[in-house]
Amino acid sequence: MFSFSEGHYSGRSMGRVHTRAGVVGITSYGAGGGDLRWHCHENFHVSYVFEGAGESQSRGRSEGPADGVFVYGGGERHRWIPRSATCRGVNVELSPESLAYLGCSESQAQRSIRRSRDTKFLMLKMQQEVLCSEADSAAALHVLLGELIRSAKGDETARPPEWVPRVRELLHDRWDASVSLDELAVVAGVHPVTISRSFRRHFACGFGEYRRKLKVERSLDMIKNSSRSLTQVAVDCGFADQSHFIRSFRTVVGMLPREFRRL
Repeated sequence: MFSFSEGHYSGRSMGRVHTRAGVVGITSYGAGGGDLRWHCHENFHVSYVFEGAGESQSRGRSEGPADGVFVYGGGERHRWIPRSATCRGVNVELSPESLAYLGCSESQAQRSIRRSRDTKFLMLKMQQEVLCSEADSAAALHVLLGELIRSAKGDETARPPEWVPRVRELLHDRWDASVSLDELAVVAGVHPVTISRSFRRHFACGFGEYRRKLKVERSLDMIKNSSRSLTQVAVDCGFADQSHFIRSFRTVVGMLPREFRRL
């Protein structure tokens, strides 16, 4: 089985930066092009395909583009098959040395990165730093990689109470509708005060911020892979108006919606 060395992928490289904390690269794929062989990478890595459609096949499982985040262990057999004219993604690669430096094991990262609400946003910020290629980009990427691993480790510190996944599921199911604390409490089977006091501890941010992140996350695919206007995207994602959408998007992603569309 073919193995890619550090920083190399089956698509066309659009830039990459090596830091002590890990490697960040941008890769472009096209339907019918690139290297479609089954392969592996020598290091653990995470890919976020933010534009286009494709299929990831790994260890007999097949995953579509709905989520866009794919996590592979070092040496894990897989391949990426583009299904649209253009696919682009951000890759974060962490060697054993990088993981040790960051104080995180591969198993921790594998279990937790996909559950973090910030993974996509942090990886898009990393892409911006790679594209900017400024003097401080390596240092900025170093910090962002640390944030990615810190959010990954957050879920591992302690087993959350049973009500937490119930609340999370309801918030995700009703991302585009209002949800009261009393409704959450009924589903969770706890007092509303329990949720209000403990929400930030278990979700790594406040209730309103978490709700905005869910809406912004939904907007990413609409912006890159549909012809909807940004005004329509704001409406479809439940924002009060376009100004609120733009402010929220910039806060969470680190760029304006129109800048993300132009990437």
